[in-house]
Amino acid sequence: MKKVFAFLLALVLLCASSSAVLADSKAPGLGDKMPDFSVTTIDGSKFTLSEVLKEKQLVLVNLWFSGCTPCRLEFPFMQAAWEKYQDRVAVVALSVDPRDTPAVLREYTKDVGMTFAVGQDTPGLSETFHIFSYPTTMLVDRFGNIVYIGAGSILDEGVFTSLFDQFLGDDYTETKVKDAVAEFPENRYIVLFLDKDYHGVADCSVSFCTDTACVPVTSNAQGAAVFDGEPQEYHIQLVDYPEEYTQLYIGSIEDDWKVGEDHDFYTSKKGGMIIILMYKDGEI
Repeated sequence: MKKVFAFLLALVLLCASSSAVLADSKAPGLGDKMPDFSVTTIDGSKFTLSEVLKEKQLVLVNLWFSGCTPCRLEFPFMQAAWEKYQDRVAVVALSVDPRDTPAVLREYTKDVGMTFAVGQDTPGLSETFHIFSYPTTMLVDRFGNIVYIGAGSILDEGVFTSLFDQFLGDDYTETKVKDAVAEFPENRYIVLFLDKDYHGVADCSVSFCTDTACVPVTSNAQGAAVFDGEPQEYHIQLVDYPEEYTQLYIGSIEDDWKVGEDHDFYTSKKGGMIIILMYKDGEI
């Protein structure tokens, strides 16, 4: 149980610092030209920002390291969004930890299921931007300008795609920055099922209930059971999950969500997320 709450606390603290990504006003900021950089990825390819922007309308640069649990949680959602947008969007994830050698990163990406570009932060972007919170995501538009900077995990594929949509399309003719950190829509409620290694657990069923009706939702490959409904309080019932899991720990990253008896819980009157960690016999 201590492991559960330690993890949740770390995630909350990171998100709480998300508004203070840049520590030095001299660092490039929103609307500024992104310094061109080139990095060798773990598959031996060369990723050069200026060259990639000749083919793509948007580039996502993610700064992270392998020992960062919130970073690991974010990648499956980033991967799912990128797979839908990869004809227009490029993603490069750069580790800031020198211990993340190419061999370590290859094993990590295989385990997590990352197929976009991954490498080490040899250009020193973390130092250039004076970043102290991880993961940090930056978006560079087709004109080579920085249009978004945000720290903290984005644990929702839809938030990524909504971000992408703001900078894509024929009607995007000049740089327009997003100066607020990406957040869940107020009508989106997510139950995230994770195993002991923080992989998503699919095929877990929950029901989002009001006084008059219940809507069943099943978790996807990322472990997320996503419900978009009218902003109100919902009673969420855990219906079913894979039989190999025998223990569940529920912990909310939302202060105003409540955990009841028999693994039932209650949302606030606006969107948010609750996390369920799942264990097999002997894993704790």
